[in-house]
Amino acid sequence: MYAQSGGEDKIPLTANPKLAESVSILNQSFQNVLANNKLGKTSESKRFPFIDYFSSNGELNDSLWQLKEVKVLNRMAVFNAQNESGNTYNGNTGTYGVTDILLSKDIDIRSSNGQLFIAFAYQTGSTWQLGDSLTLELRTPSGNYQSVWKSPDNAISKVDVRIPLDVTQFLDPNFAFRFIAYSRAAVANTETFLLDNIVLADKLTLSFYDNFIELDVTNSFYPSTKYWQQAQTFVTDTFGLAGGSVVVFDKFNNDSSVYSNNGFADTLHSQPIDLTRVELSDSVYLRFLYKSMPAADNTDSLMLEFLNNIGEWISVWQAGASTNTSYTTFVRQINIGRFRHSNFQFRLINKCNYSTTDTLQFVATGFNIGYKLTLPFIEDFSTSTLLPSSKLWKDKQVYINNDFAIGQPSVNVATFDGLDVRGNPYGLGNGYNDTLTSQSINLSGLVRTDSTYISFFIQPQGLGDKPRSGDSLVLEFRNNRLLPDAWQTVWNASANFYKTDSFSQISIFVDSAYLHDDFQFRFKNFGSKTGNLNNWHVDYIRLDRGRRPDEFYFDFAVTNNPPSLLTPYSSMPRKQFLINPASNTNSTQILNLKNNNSGPNPLNFARSVFEPSGSRIDSFANSLGNVAGGEISRATINSVVSLATTLTNDSLVFRSKYYVNSNNTIDNISANDTLSVNTIFSNFYAYDDGTAEAGYGIKNKPGAVALGYTLGVSDTLLGVSIFFNQSSIDVSTQKFSIVVWGNIGTNGNGTGETPLKKVFQSRPTYTNKRNGFYYLQFDQPIILPAGTFYIGWEQSDIFNLNVGLDENYFQNGSRLNPNAYFKIDEVGIWERTQLTGALMIRPILGKWLNPPVGLKNKVSLEKWVVAMYPNPTNYFVTIKLPNNEQPYVELMDLTGKVIVAKTISENQLHLPSVSEGMYLVKVTQPSSGQTMIQKLLITY
Repeated sequence: MYAQSGGEDKIPLTANPKLAESVSILNQSFQNVLANNKLGKTSESKRFPFIDYFSSNGELNDSLWQLKEVKVLNRMAVFNAQNESGNTYNGNTGTYGVTDILLSKDIDIRSSNGQLFIAFAYQTGSTWQLGDSLTLELRTPSGNYQSVWKSPDNAISKVDVRIPLDVTQFLDPNFAFRFIAYSRAAVANTETFLLDNIVLADKLTLSFYDNFIELDVTNSFYPSTKYWQQAQTFVTDTFGLAGGSVVVFDKFNNDSSVYSNNGFADTLHSQPIDLTRVELSDSVYLRFLYKSMPAADNTDSLMLEFLNNIGEWISVWQAGASTNTSYTTFVRQINIGRFRHSNFQFRLINKCNYSTTDTLQFVATGFNIGYKLTLPFIEDFSTSTLLPSSKLWKDKQVYINNDFAIGQPSVNVATFDGLDVRGNPYGLGNGYNDTLTSQSINLSGLVRTDSTYISFFIQPQGLGDKPRSGDSLVLEFRNNRLLPDAWQTVWNASANFYKTDSFSQISIFVDSAYLHDDFQFRFKNFGSKTGNLNNWHVDYIRLDRGRRPDEFYFDFAVTNNPPSLLTPYSSMPRKQFLINPASNTNSTQILNLKNNNSGPNPLNFARSVFEPSGSRIDSFANSLGNVAGGEISRATINSVVSLATTLTNDSLVFRSKYYVNSNNTIDNISANDTLSVNTIFSNFYAYDDGTAEAGYGIKNKPGAVALGYTLGVSDTLLGVSIFFNQSSIDVSTQKFSIVVWGNIGTNGNGTGETPLKKVFQSRPTYTNKRNGFYYLQFDQPIILPAGTFYIGWEQSDIFNLNVGLDENYFQNGSRLNPNAYFKIDEVGIWERTQLTGALMIRPILGKWLNPPVGLKNKVSLEKWVVAMYPNPTNYFVTIKLPNNEQPYVELMDLTGKVIVAKTISENQLHLPSVSEGMYLVKVTQPSSGQTMIQKLLITY
């Protein structure tokens, strides 16, 4: 080592400052868009959502429409053969062609939440004839119009149309849409189509809240169109609660005229929400507060209706006049039966007498659609992958993993850092970063003496980066059932007071102020916003009544990812493995087992190994003696597995399952008793497990790094994949050479180096994804003989390249990789690394494949282009090939199991109901037969 003049360096996972700056600018732009669109305060020509119910006869609304050739009659836009001046098109020649056009003004849809739709109702008119048609076209960012709907070729009574839109195709500050009528240019053609109830908006998202508190009631009297499709009520703070203003239901419409429609008065009609995005078993509820006012009499009522999946409004509840002066809470589950569909809506309707004395009947507030959990709340993240479960958590910013922590209470933790869900930095400087917010939890009915506590385990740093002075982890409770942002800090921590290599349990009493029906808690970290820095790990969160602050929980858990079944590699080509299976198979695995109980218990453990076809090929079981309460014990599996299979696929995945239990003892969390790990045979060698906890580079001097791999038989080297960490010092323009050596001269005298290949002028390439590998295919393959070869890099300039380093590497009882070397140029001698961990450099041999099944990789060199978006997505993904070919698409899980396989038309694959997480999409180009695999993150 030459620590002062030059040598190896281990680097935290920081981020590229240029990327951070660009992300910061984008985030600020996005916030500006949101601010400008808040509460409908955009300029009228750009308003989003866009809603027109054509409530006034005559001319169209100037603030909404640019071309106004149609007229409004009886709340309907009438399409005919007469222009805006009343003259018949084309001189009354009777020719068929374009007649009326209804064109919106520009609409800024950049604030869309991604669930954009357009809806309207239409019917054929009295002069409609066969051949007449009405089309809907949308303007793309290029200025062209794209047709998305055409009326059928038959007369039709009034029907509702709703079209989901791919916002990525139309995202623009100058979006517009137009309806075009095609008909005969004849003076008698006075009514070909009737159109009404046009809505361009987003669907609501879980969790939806509106208590009208953000509205400035001195300037805005009506509920926000962001949440409400039709709102004939007005908003006031006169009768409001501490949690907001209220909507008023009375006998007057928006023009202050008395209704005259059989007793039905004010209506509050929600935007739609997609309930198919939650599981049938999930508890999703609608809640609001209401109160009857003194002016209400026995004939007045407030009715609630739900829209079912066949378009019918169903009455589900009704409240009459009451002398009760307090607000009453309405709560009902909605994701059930025919109400569980993609366009669920609800509406409240006031029914009253139309007399001059019958004025204010009802007020309502506190609207909420969301999950409603009950005690106990228990989360150890053992069933989550990458992202937290949407059943328990509202947001998805933390990173669920089993790699960054040390000695966790159970498998998987939630890691807080400075990266967002896509692995990009939040911005520049310091501030609040990741947030983990619970879904709503019903604590109503509890009192202080019920002794309700929340407990959790924390660890700063672990195998990641230590929080600095001033960094903190914060816990907040929500103290107002009506205010979704009423957060109060109840605990915060500095890393200086906690161990960095073990977990500490924290218990917090839930006091009376928080015992309401919409309680939430959230964790958030304060630290650097520039990358994977200042790590905190949270695990084993429990919220329940009847608890003590120091109590244990009856549970046994597997905590660590055991070493690979292979040695000294984590993955290797099957061809090379079969030359000498015995020397490449690990004879010993260490499994960490945690007794989370208060007292000692004997623990049983087992392992089962399954070959790629699913057949079990090995079983092992053993027992430990008593493990003390709260302690972790190491279990040794000293059984060699014969990794045999008759399959000959390019990539083969063997699955190992590890188990723990205790005889005749309660185990409250069964999910953390089992851990599955994949062993992959493909076209690459790897020492790493696919996750970087740090970075590696040469500091202060020019030098080189080499990683050795041993071939049992001659093979062809095709390229390499490398994970480049984004560094706090921007090195994206620095040049280095990727080098392959037949020998590096490890004899200590600086001789015997035999370079076989150099790729000059290379630069680090970032995928801007967590653990995203860069792939380089060599221009010419290299034939390698049996024996050891080396692959790595040389650099003549002084900078830290920062290649990913897997800190969980452990082989033959050591965390040092004996096959990793470095050299400082001025010394000229290759030395073995003195830093623990495995470099994330993977040579690719035999056959060039797309990312092997089960890996978190991305191909950077593509021979043809596939456009796939949005990603992440929820219920559909758009896939486009060159020349508009219709691709054959396979959706697979990470084990390679095919979930959907079909040729798609119109470039869209509608996703089935699957669990959240990472999937693979294999796209086949029909014309060439080429295939490509891309990752797809599905979230709800």
